[in-house]
Amino acid sequence: MPSLFTTSLPPCGYVLQLAYQNVLHRLRRLHLQHPSHPILSVCTTVHSFLIAEESAQRAGTLALTGTRTPWRREIVLEYELRWAKYFVREAEVAEKWARWSKEQREKQDLVHRLYPVPKELGIIFRKRENTKGVHGLWMVWHGGKRADLKMEVDGEDGEDKVEEEEVRAED
Repeated sequence: MPSLFTTSLPPCGYVLQLAYQNVLHRLRRLHLQHPSHPILSVCTTVHSFLIAEESAQRAGTLALTGTRTPWRREIVLEYELRWAKYFVREAEVAEKWARWSKEQREKQDLVHRLYPVPKELGIIFRKRENTKGVHGLWMVWHGGKRADLKMEVDGEDGEDKVEEEEVRAED
C-alpha cells in the first residue's frame, strides 16, 4: 500500500477526520482492486466519483432529509470533496517527484514546511499562538504520507555514493 494511503488520522476535528476516512477507504479499496493502476489514476477516479455524486445532489439540498446515498452529513460530503482534491494533488507531486531536479524538490519541501495544513481544507486558525503547535502536528502527519518520496531521494543518493566510491577505488 502506498504511504499516501496510510490510515493515520490527520490532526483536526472529527468531521474532517470522518470525511478523510471515507475518502481513504474508497482509495484503498480501489487501489486493492486495481493494484496495477497508478496512484494518480486511483485518486482522480475517486475524486470524479465524488464530483458526480455532488453534482447529482448538491451539498445542502438534502440537509435534514436523510436521503443521501450513502448517507452522511452534508458537511462531511463537502469535506470529502476537499480531501479528494488533496489526494489528487499529493499523487501528482508523487508522480512528478522522480523527474524533478534537486532544486524543485527542495522548493516543494519548503512549501510543505511553510504551509503544512492542506490548502484544500480551508482551515483558518483563530488564535495565532496555536499555529506553531498545530503546524508541527501536521508536519509529523505529512511525514508519514510522504515516506515514499523520501525513500526515493535516499535511494538515489545512496546509489550515487556507491558509484563515487567505486570510481575512487579504481583510481
